[in-house]
Amino acid sequence: MARSMGVLLENFDQHIDSTTLDEFRDHLDTSLRRREKALEKEYKSLSEDDFEDPRDIDGYRMHIEDQAFYAGEVRKLGHELCIVALYRQIEIHTKRVAKRNFPDLNERQLFNIASMKSALPFDLETLPHFAAFDELRLFNNAIKHEGRVSDDLAKKFPTLSIGAELVDLDKVYDRLLPLVQQYTKAFVSNSYKNSAKYKP
Repeated sequence: MARSMGVLLENFDQHIDSTTLDEFRDHLDTSLRRREKALEKEYKSLSEDDFEDPRDIDGYRMHIEDQAFYAGEVRKLGHELCIVALYRQIEIHTKRVAKRNFPDLNERQLFNIASMKSALPFDLETLPHFAAFDELRLFNNAIKHEGRVSDDLAKKFPTLSIGAELVDLDKVYDRLLPLVQQYTKAFVSNSYKNSAKYKP
């Protein structure tokens, strides 16, 4: 028996692929570990005999320390990029699914989470792991707008202090990824279940 287009699209839309982001993280981590190991080796091997003026060793050590610091900053930036990229991927995907199933929705109705909540015929907040998606959204906004813990993020998570540095974003990504994938799957199911275009 032939399957309907709606069923085919729903099955396709159920999956959020994180392969590219996972590979980016692996490559970045491998590269940074290699760089940090090389800097550590160079630092430990320094000898006053390597310099015309033995006093220059301290200045060169400071240069290596700076390079190690920059590597750490690149690592943090990579973690930030992964949070932003994951959120953007889900945002684009859910808007595309919503537009496909509810063609009368306009861009303004799909602009942000608040407008989508009122425009869609199902309650986003009752979907499994909506809280994880909302947390990802708040981290994304904090990264993009403040670069630090925002008011909204601190209100939702009182253990975070307003203006504090955003730390351990790699752990945030690892924790939220499987949850937001499940949220997206539920979003897709509900979109097709309530579809104005593809009736179940």
